[in-house]
Amino acid sequence: MSKLFIQLAICLGLIALVSAHPYTTGRIVGGENAVEGALPYQVSLRYSGSHICGAAIINQRYVLSAAHCVGDEDADGNYVVDPASYFSIRAGSSDRLRGGVVVKVTNIVVNENYANFLHDLAVLRLESALIYSNNIKPIPLASGEVPTGEQVLISGWGRLTTTGDAPTKLQYNYVQAISKLSCFTRIGMYSDALLCLGHPENNGACFGDSGGPAAYQGELVGVASFVVGGCGTTSPDGYAKVYEHVDWIKEHSKLCSWLSYEYKNIYVHTYMHSYVLTCNGIAMAKFAFFSLICLICAVIGQASPTARVVGGVDAYEGQFPHQISLRRNGSHTCGGSIISKNFILTAAHCVGTTDAAGTYYTYNATTFTVRAGSTDRFRGGVVVNVKEIITHENYGNFLNDVALLHLSEPLILSKNIQPIKLATKELPSGTPVIISGWGRLKAGGDLPQKLQWNTLSAISRDECKAAIYWDSDALICLAHNPNNGACNGDSGGPALYESEVVGIAGFVYGGCGTGNPDGYAKVYYHVNWINEHAGL
Repeated sequence: MSKLFIQLAICLGLIALVSAHPYTTGRIVGGENAVEGALPYQVSLRYSGSHICGAAIINQRYVLSAAHCVGDEDADGNYVVDPASYFSIRAGSSDRLRGGVVVKVTNIVVNENYANFLHDLAVLRLESALIYSNNIKPIPLASGEVPTGEQVLISGWGRLTTTGDAPTKLQYNYVQAISKLSCFTRIGMYSDALLCLGHPENNGACFGDSGGPAAYQGELVGVASFVVGGCGTTSPDGYAKVYEHVDWIKEHSKLCSWLSYEYKNIYVHTYMHSYVLTCNGIAMAKFAFFSLICLICAVIGQASPTARVVGGVDAYEGQFPHQISLRRNGSHTCGGSIISKNFILTAAHCVGTTDAAGTYYTYNATTFTVRAGSTDRFRGGVVVNVKEIITHENYGNFLNDVALLHLSEPLILSKNIQPIKLATKELPSGTPVIISGWGRLKAGGDLPQKLQWNTLSAISRDECKAAIYWDSDALICLAHNPNNGACNGDSGGPALYESEVVGIAGFVYGGCGTGNPDGYAKVYYHVNWINEHAGL
């Protein structure tokens, strides 16, 4: 038999672990039932509501699975990813059919080098952030190679045999890492991108386990990809090696850090896509501000969301009927105010970014929605698409930080959905001002589920200049005691005085909850611009 024929036979023996039958019912070959909560990172990846693969939670908004689970080759041999809307995950349950939470997938990124069962990885973005608990937790990515001979934990809802059933309960088993040379000798596969896991007969992965995790010392080291010659043979199983792909995974799952900046006595942070950090580096620049945008990547590793406007309290339903949650790609990112049935007032820095050349540009309006009529960040009220974004032409350095969002359809007003009047006069120094939002309790803290509010105090332009070196008629400064004030996720939200919106949350100075005043765009200064562009 020729060498070419042997290699061809081996290649034909590689079988993807995706189940072709949506209503399968066996388990990992030779496995045992997992105790509830024992593998809190494991999720069931579902296609049109049915289990098709496994996946692992790597942060609150992303799961890691296999590329072959989310697409297929067309007639020309080109790999095509299925629409994300077909997929969802079930997390927090060892039962394939019930329990835990089911969350939709909004975006899928497949490794650009995926081919022939190498680089078989896909990152899936979730519609809403997972709330961590005893049964829902992320797993750290591999920090090193798996030594040959070490025991590796695999898990999934895959079949017992090639044509067997799939289990209702999550299964697990232990297999053994083998060397790259041994892998080549036994199945003809030789690649740094591959982790081979050996096992006795009647053990190992099977259909339905694809995309599922292989764990070693509490870290995710592999993603289930293929078996050779069928399930439960003595041939080792192929897993995509996570350690080889760590940088790619981090880049596409927002496992990143804050950018740090320094300017004289101003110590602030921001999130600009032109300067996004990799998880392995630190970037420094001369000047920027701590934008209050909610960075999803900064909540990684946190427990269930409990933070809020710093020092705030829960708002009751209907207390702030003008307040909306501005959502980008389905996730809360900023606040905003209803000023008419068709327009929302928010901050310019919430809807765009500055490139490396210092040029500001807005994001695509179709990536934004607003949730109105609910104090709950996750549910209730109505969700409406944004069809147009208008930002102030003089926005820069967090001055004139104003934007209007034109909704795709008018809001239906009710007791929980109402417009708020624009400021009709200057804000007197020393007056109490109410702020609200779903921002964090502190820098790097959690987000609340319920809308929060607090009362701050307006200070004069001179006092603002003395406190934080800002002197502009386009700005209002709101003072507060330590452990109070605005924070990430409050950006774009309203500041109220006498039932009028007087400010738009822009920046904090020195971090959330310091004794420094917070900066808000002054609505009264921009009234004519707002009226003109919103047709009021």
